Amino acid sequence: MRQREPQFTGTAVARAAALAVLSFIAASATAPHAGAWTQSFHGLAGANPALLIEVRHRFRHHRRSHSNRAKREEFVQSRRADLESKSSMQGPQPPAGQASKEAAKEPMEKPAGAAPEPMGPPPPPERWTAAEVEAGRMDCVRRLSGLHALFGQLDPIKEGACGTPAPIRLLGFENGREPKLVFSPPPTASCKMAEALGRWAEAVLQPYAKAHLGQPIVQIGTLSSYNCRSRYDDPVQRISQHAYANAVDISEFITAKGEHISVLDHWNESGERSAFLHAIHDGACEIFGTTLGPDASDSHKNHFHLDMKERRRPLCDFTPEQLRAREEAKKRVPAKVPASGSDTPAVPADGTPKPRRQGNTVE
Repeated sequence: MRQREPQFTGTAVARAAALAVLSFIAASATAPHAGAWTQSFHGLAGANPALLIEVRHRFRHHRRSHSNRAKREEFVQSRRADLESKSSMQGPQPPAGQASKEAAKEPMEKPAGAAPEPMGPPPPPERWTAAEVEAGRMDCVRRLSGLHALFGQLDPIKEGACGTPAPIRLLGFENGREPKLVFSPPPTASCKMAEALGRWAEAVLQPYAKAHLGQPIVQIGTLSSYNCRSRYDDPVQRISQHAYANAVDISEFITAKGEHISVLDHWNESGERSAFLHAIHDGACEIFGTTLGPDASDSHKNHFHLDMKERRRPLCDFTPEQLRAREEAKKRVPAKVPASGSDTPAVPADGTPKPRRQGNTVE
């Protein structure tokens, strides 16, 4: 089928011709004969007024753009001339980047006898502010009210990063229902630590003392409380909670009848005294941020370390990684299998013998 050829009207041809002339005139808008070319629009547009208006509009736009471009070039040239004149008056200058580097390399002059600048973070303030001391003492009132605590208010402690704004000397607790419980020697502690000790004494220590020993505890022997030091007295370790008066080490308990229960002597023995120590140790794990006993390390074989370090969950002797390692070690120990016909019961991997059953009773 034969395709139909496109048809061009006279108006379309005139429009295309007018725009072509417009492009030529815009390119030579500054020529002296530009006015003569402008008059040719009327002949090309013919009797179409709309086409004539469009061509005139586009021509004016091109002339305006050319005028603005000429003004910008003139401004840039004048600005460049000003800068060159100033640089010639000041003499040769190094490039901007090089000048800044040279200035940074030049050391600043220090006055004679000036002390060397300290490295690292700024040192902590030398004393607590009055607002911090007041806030600490108000916190003590809130924490210790209702605990029947016996204590003396101490001056604020500030030794570099160590100390606390409102320390107390904790003498003991007296609720009126039981004999007075005292600390020997009285620890220097924060009120947060004193509150935890009061909760532990009332909810854990005395109930288990009555259950296992048949009498309450009247004295707690302490080894250490506030001490500005790092952990294990090792300078490469982190600062200890003892440095914030936020920890107490306990080594001994004395009952109302004068019986002494020592962590060093009775932790690993069998009997009620050992059961009492293990029970109050496990109860401490529910109250304090950190509880360390003889099972934690040789450094704690003679005392319980109790502190109020803030943790997502309390640390009881071992970190989660240490507990997993201990469980894996237990699984690798083979169980002892008794000889055929022997009456000796099998010993499980943890080393605890199975109780021998007789009828419905367990020995």
